[in-house]
Amino acid sequence: MAFKKEVFRRSQISIEYLAVFAFATAMTVPLLIIFITHTTDASNAIAVSQANQIARNVVDAAETVYYLGEPSSTLVKVYMPERVDATEVTAKEVTIRMKFGGTTTDVVASSRINLTGYLDPSPGIQYIRVEARGGVVNISMID
Repeated sequence: MAFKKEVFRRSQISIEYLAVFAFATAMTVPLLIIFITHTTDASNAIAVSQANQIARNVVDAAETVYYLGEPSSTLVKVYMPERVDATEVTAKEVTIRMKFGGTTTDVVASSRINLTGYLDPSPGIQYIRVEARGGVVNISMID
């Protein structure tokens, strides 16, 4: 009889440990999911902010060299974030297209002057030459 009580007590302790472990796991998994979701959202927001700052810095530099006149030029050092899908320099805008999973976000900086040129969408530190040429500002990459 003492043997049966000892077996029962051991099995009860094992079941209690399993219940505590199951409860801890049930609480940890949702917290982990919430943490990952918030981390991803924060990372995306930082990337969009970086792209916005790049576009704004390029436009500001372009307007500065335009108003200084030809042959003025300047270099802009930027860090292009990893999620950049494409870039476009049109007549009066610098557009940086970013891709987050299945979502595409366009970051646009408008200018009061005519722009032409190209921005490299590859991630990392880049040097951009901004130079006034007549009635337009040329934006180009430096290797």
